[in-house]
Amino acid sequence: MGKAQKYCSYLDFPWGRGQAFFTPEGLLAEISLVERDLKEGEVYKTVDNTLLLQREIKAYLSGKGKDFTVPLDLESVTPYRKKVYITLKEKVPYGKVITYKELSIFAGGSARSVGQAMANNPFSIIIPCHRVVGVNGLGGFGGGLSVKEYLLNLENGVRSTHLTFSNFHI
Repeated sequence: MGKAQKYCSYLDFPWGRGQAFFTPEGLLAEISLVERDLKEGEVYKTVDNTLLLQREIKAYLSGKGKDFTVPLDLESVTPYRKKVYITLKEKVPYGKVITYKELSIFAGGSARSVGQAMANNPFSIIIPCHRVVGVNGLGGFGGGLSVKEYLLNLENGVRSTHLTFSNFHI
């Protein structure tokens, strides 16, 4: 195998182990909320921003951190998805939600195209796609609906050791 394109480090979540993938320049390229097999060009290696991300995730999950400063590799996503992600981050603060349709009004496109951008969000939690919900329910989430519900409850001050509960109402 040649030069690695991404460096992988583990992340610990209440629901299990996940992974963070960084570019050789140290930009966050992807967060996987569950552990997956490495792809070609990916190797396990700690980069400078690994510890920063781990600290920020830990603070967020403990209810003490609301902002992330780890640099993102936004050039790896399409221009439309980049616009949707930036709009989401700017318009929807910690503890709030927005519908796919409402986000499409701010970012352009349709509710469906926003949903596709959320489904392909490589920066879960950092770009808070869990805050985007359907008109009649939670919508989808790559980490599973119980994890989406867990994150929404966390941001609304609902503490639980369980991942399956229904304290959040739209």
